[in-house]
Amino acid sequence: MDLGLIIFVFAPLVGVGVGVVAQVVAHWVAPRSPIVLSYAAGFLCGAISSLLTLFASGKPVGWYDLMVCLLTFGGLNYCYSNFVNLNFTSLRIRLLKELLATGGTARADEVAQKYGSEAILKRRLARLVEWGQLRESSGRFVALKGSFLRLALLFTALKKAVLGRGFRYETES
Repeated sequence: MDLGLIIFVFAPLVGVGVGVVAQVVAHWVAPRSPIVLSYAAGFLCGAISSLLTLFASGKPVGWYDLMVCLLTFGGLNYCYSNFVNLNFTSLRIRLLKELLATGGTARADEVAQKYGSEAILKRRLARLVEWGQLRESSGRFVALKGSFLRLALLFTALKKAVLGRGFRYETES
């Protein structure tokens, strides 16, 4: 198979890879700036690198090729952006849905009781014990080896790489 054709086909993936790295670097360089700025930097770098990779393939590039490359890159980048945004928005969406279900109002103490860190932690720990991922022994929780633990370690590593920090309640070891 022709190497130029392979490069031509994978140009959008190269762009997404470069864009992710650019977004991570932009966020690490300016961690206090809005995350949307690091997304924009990643998107721009990724789109440019997709096009440069397309032209570097050595194949003739027409307008149709440019459009397919940019649309494919845009779609893949959209998936990446949604992956990162799920982390930020899931709790907000749930809270807003529950507020709408109750007529749009709720007392502050009820919200704090339901969504305070202690209440959330208790529910999460109960679920993990129920699913067999944790065991309580002498007042301490013990993580049982399994696929869920490996998945949690993978997501922690991904979050640190993409956002430059671990989970909010992570303790230093």
